[in-house]
Amino acid sequence: MWQYIVRRIFISVMILFGISILLYILIRSMPGDYITMMTTGKNNVTPAMVEHLRHLYGLDTNIPQGYFNWISRAIQGDFGVSFFYQRPVADIIGEKVLVSFTLALPVFILTILIGVPLGIISATRPYSKLDYAITTIAFVGISVPSFFLAVVLKRVFAYGLKWFPPFGMVTATEDYTGFALFMDKSWHLVLPIVCLTFIGIGSYMRYARSNMLEVLDTDYIRTARAKGLPEGTVIYSHAFRNTLIPIVTIIGGSIPGLFAGAMITENLFQIPGIGWYGYQSLTNGDIPFVMAFNLFVAALTLLGNLLADISYALVDPRIRLK
Repeated sequence: MWQYIVRRIFISVMILFGISILLYILIRSMPGDYITMMTTGKNNVTPAMVEHLRHLYGLDTNIPQGYFNWISRAIQGDFGVSFFYQRPVADIIGEKVLVSFTLALPVFILTILIGVPLGIISATRPYSKLDYAITTIAFVGISVPSFFLAVVLKRVFAYGLKWFPPFGMVTATEDYTGFALFMDKSWHLVLPIVCLTFIGIGSYMRYARSNMLEVLDTDYIRTARAKGLPEGTVIYSHAFRNTLIPIVTIIGGSIPGLFAGAMITENLFQIPGIGWYGYQSLTNGDIPFVMAFNLFVAALTLLGNLLADISYALVDPRIRLK
């Protein structure tokens, strides 16, 4: 087990190194950099001033030299200073990860608690009206874009019924503290949580249903039923355990979303999480933040895959990691 984990970590480091090279090449090859965006339309900016700014921000180097300068600092834990925010990138990410985690954790828990049981219920009543209804809801959740659902929720429940605030995390006109502040933040997060949960339950429901249908058609389930075991024992003690591997795979893939934020949803609801900051940096050509943010997401993705592979051996004793 430990040899497998060490080997996977070593491979992950090599993958991150390759990802960083591709990311830097793509970012530096994009039309319009931070200096161009900052100086466009300003008549009092001379070409000499532009070249001086490009030199200050390290954009006057070629791609190989620029990457070498960046990676030599990144290896030491220095990801540079954000062009757009004028703050160390590591400090911004460290602060905003908690904001995104506050939004993503309830979504993560709700998608599992709603999606997996719905998939099991749908599989135990195949081709019934209930099955068709649950499947339809799941496919709608998978198909509807997050920005469209967010706009609909804001239009109906924020601007129409005025039940929830349309954006932000706190009420600007109030100075809440303690439990009142907690409730105010919770009230602001209701709509984005509903939006992300509705979109996420479809995947869990679909995987749980399809794998449960496959397991329920196996010989050992027929044998368990023939022995007179209660249906609940057959479903949840025997069948469900054999559907955990694909569900564990999805859970492992959800780990980046817990910390990396939901870029589109955070922007639409103006939640100052790491996804919102990542979007602003991307649109402004902020190379240090975009590099650190994307490598952060890549590292979380590799970590999620590793945890999922390790979990396979825990949920299914037949699997051995070698």
